[in-house]
Amino acid sequence: MSKKFNVNETMDIIVTAETRGEERVKELKTDGWFFRIGDVYSNPYQASHFKITDIIISKRGKPIDAKIYGYRVHPNDHTQEVFDPDVYEENEWHRAWHFNEHWGLETP
Repeated sequence: MSKKFNVNETMDIIVTAETRGEERVKELKTDGWFFRIGDVYSNPYQASHFKITDIIISKRGKPIDAKIYGYRVHPNDHTQEVFDPDVYEENEWHRAWHFNEHWGLETP
């Protein structure tokens, strides 16, 4: 997501992942795991599942440190978003290594 900062009255700067030395990707393979936008993951300790909406990797970083963004979905209906502000963040993300250790891919 882009953030817009008003520098002065005549010029605006748009800060995106690309201008921060990061790159948005649609797929990521790391340590034998393959992440794709739209994939849904489950965790045995979470009541909801996690649907990937964005993958951002630092151009100088390792794939295992990529940020995986998404939102919570109902475990039986992956089209239904579940949001509880007391439990989840609105723009939730995890590092790829965290997914490798704590989440498993849900098969359709």
